[in-house]
Amino acid sequence: MFRRKYTLLLITPGAIARVDAWGRAAPQVTRCWSTARPVEQTTPELIESAWRLGPNQGGKVWVLSTDFWSGVVTLPPDVLQMVSGDERAQAIALEAESYSGISPFDCQIDFQRITPGDSREAAWWVTQIPKAELSEIDEAVSRLGAVFGGAAHPALPIPPQPDGKHPRDAEGHPHGDAKVQPWEMMQQLGELTISSAGMGPMLQQLRIEGGVFGQSSRAADPASGAEADNPHHAGRRCYQIVDGHWQPPSSAVDPVTENAVADKTATIDLSSASGLETYAAAWLESLLASHSGTGSGSPKIAAERHPLTGEQQRTAAAVLAMVVFGVCAANHWIGNRRIAAEVATVETLENERKALETTQSELQTKQKRIDFLRQEIDEADSRRAALQHNTALALRMLDQHRRRPLALIDALATAASPDCWIVRIEDRDERTAIDGFAISDQAVYELASQLETLLAPGGWRVHPAAAQRRSDHLVEFSIEFDQRPWPAEADGTDPLNSDLLTRSVVNTKARREL
Repeated sequence: MFRRKYTLLLITPGAIARVDAWGRAAPQVTRCWSTARPVEQTTPELIESAWRLGPNQGGKVWVLSTDFWSGVVTLPPDVLQMVSGDERAQAIALEAESYSGISPFDCQIDFQRITPGDSREAAWWVTQIPKAELSEIDEAVSRLGAVFGGAAHPALPIPPQPDGKHPRDAEGHPHGDAKVQPWEMMQQLGELTISSAGMGPMLQQLRIEGGVFGQSSRAADPASGAEADNPHHAGRRCYQIVDGHWQPPSSAVDPVTENAVADKTATIDLSSASGLETYAAAWLESLLASHSGTGSGSPKIAAERHPLTGEQQRTAAAVLAMVVFGVCAANHWIGNRRIAAEVATVETLENERKALETTQSELQTKQKRIDFLRQEIDEADSRRAALQHNTALALRMLDQHRRRPLALIDALATAASPDCWIVRIEDRDERTAIDGFAISDQAVYELASQLETLLAPGGWRVHPAAAQRRSDHLVEFSIEFDQRPWPAEADGTDPLNSDLLTRSVVNTKARREL
């Protein structure tokens, strides 16, 4: 099987780095580069700077940045029982908003559960990225001529093993003869301190502290019931991942070594080449494990598949036109050769009248066939133009109909004044009406005038307001709207060109019958 190429672009508060690797069953880092983080650059600019550290290559690009929000989110048992699937993802996004400040409706989210399925309170490791920022990252990677694979926070779910590999075989299953030891790991990545503990390839505890929003989240140990801040495992290994380019605050606490004495602590410094290679291999191992569904993984937001862009569509159309032109040229060349052969036959068999007449009849038949094909091509071009026109028009109509209700609500909010009260919005005989009260007739007239101005671009037509003064000196009014029908074209023809399409289809069927 072919190995896949990967490029990791790492962005931390103190540095940017690029790592090229091969990966399928086990990742293999080929080259890595790192440098100090440029000052006052946006995320797309940092991505370009990190990419320029090495040569261009194929494969998928993953962007790992400490600027992305990542944290632990818990859901109570009653909520967990009521939601599933997409509803669960929406519930987690809503819960994470209180920590991240990112709207759940304008973001991409991924999460990994870090508690067993039968736990009373479920906890997830969540990463949120705004859709606008993710789109900018996708565009930045595309401008570099690369393929965007996805984005994630650079935190590792499980540490690398001393031999540089996780205790799994090539298929992702634990080695039968490997000694799976408990471990603890502390990662100081930017303003976040991420403490985790587990057994072999499984993440069992997670705590994330610090950050701009000051979140402190932890998940309970499912095996012992103890919290993650005071684990005790005999013969455990301890790991520490730091970024030597960036000095964390002096008040940061090492949650791995606090209240415990580790048998052995391994430090991985991302500012060194060896530390960066070890980290990249471990992160790619986590990515491959997530794809295969084995072991514990960190949340990773994969890139969405996009439809063809306008430029790609034009390129495909140009290639198709070249193929059609080549086929036509070949047919023309073949036809010329056949005609030459027929002419030679006619000259040779000039004295044979019957053979000459037969040849002339064949030539006439072919000429009719050519004329028929040319007419077919012309009509196909006409149908294609009509379909393109209808598609664009239908999209405009659909977009306008979708925007009309929102435009009405927005216009009411803009035109509202303290002198008018709107008490009802309802549909009446294919019209939309608003009812309310006003202090004066002038206030009703001003409201109707503003609505007419605001709703005209959306195709709404405002009818004169019906007003009646009540005994309590208030003016009860009603304003009705209706939607103008979709206008015809400037020349008065049907905008969907249905008649043109019908005539083309009928003519085509008639000629085929002939």
